[in-house]
Amino acid sequence: GSLREAGDLIRHCLLAAIALPCLLGAAETPRPSVRALPLALATAEEGSQFLRADKQGRVFLLASRTLDVLPVSTKGVGGAVARLEPRSPLGEVRSAAMGSTHDRWLLLADDGLHLFVNGEEQQVPRPAWWPLSVAMLDDVPLVAVQPGMMIGRPPIDFRPPAQPPWLLQLVGDRWESVIAGKWDDVKGENASETTTAFAVHVAPSSNSTFWLARRYAYQVRRYSSAGRLREQLVLGEGKSADLPQEAIAATTRRAADAAQHRRQGSEPGVPASTTFLPMRSATAIKAVTEGRDGKLYVLAKVQDGLALDVFDGVTKQMRRVPLPFRYSGVISMAAGKDGLFFAAYQASAGQWMVRWETLDEADWEPVKDLRVH
Repeated sequence: GSLREAGDLIRHCLLAAIALPCLLGAAETPRPSVRALPLALATAEEGSQFLRADKQGRVFLLASRTLDVLPVSTKGVGGAVARLEPRSPLGEVRSAAMGSTHDRWLLLADDGLHLFVNGEEQQVPRPAWWPLSVAMLDDVPLVAVQPGMMIGRPPIDFRPPAQPPWLLQLVGDRWESVIAGKWDDVKGENASETTTAFAVHVAPSSNSTFWLARRYAYQVRRYSSAGRLREQLVLGEGKSADLPQEAIAATTRRAADAAQHRRQGSEPGVPASTTFLPMRSATAIKAVTEGRDGKLYVLAKVQDGLALDVFDGVTKQMRRVPLPFRYSGVISMAAGKDGLFFAAYQASAGQWMVRWETLDEADWEPVKDLRVH
């Protein structure tokens, strides 16, 4: 197919992942030992939302419909402290990362990447590879990409590189590869299987390092800013697992409806597209963040719902506690001064927090099948 069709396949694979509803197992969910507090919004918001925290533990929520940046605390979500000013209207925001201040953001929208400094949009080059998610490390933009599908028309003699790019870093006016991926990680040849292998969460760590966690397999790695592997965590076999057929069918229907609605009339002369490959792999990791205590917090998808894993880099041990959330779509997580904050991808689905004192008193269980390299 054409490169445009290839790009549509990747976009719709992401839509399928975002559209995945709450599909809990038939087994009875164990009663969580922690209590999550719902947060009240200062104003009614619609569209996608993203939680991020600065180094001082101040938490902010980006409301993508208005591009307002809202402070978040134990009292709830307050009024806007900043508004991002794009040069032109954005498509739906899929991923967002905050820099050192609440008015510095990197957004991944349907129409590409958007960098904001002091709330104003800056020129940013378009990466050659299809972007999946974004991050900021010491105010340097990072983009996790999917290889094999270039944006634009490649040369006739183009051949995919032996080591495809996985994470790009903005250096001046160009994107440079920081971490290379492996074709061996891809099970098949279609876009959804490539997304399964390369979709990641990226979270800043201390000393100019960062965590990179695979979305569809429980593998978490810590890299230096130069892309050197410092540490790797693997839970169980660290492999992706297939979704049940009923989950694939439900996701396909929802993503197809959403894609049809967006595509109609969005590009003159281009017919609406509803043919795409659904995601067939189950999400393993929903979000990652590093706390102010230096520990890594992983929001994991487990058989009976959601669990919070915490990894202590000193003892090299991991503990787990079930969480009470009934929402299992895309979730963002941020570590603040008062606790861990969570936000559903759709603003209407809510925001919650768990206080640090609550986590200290929780009934944690050791994670025994963790391998640390």
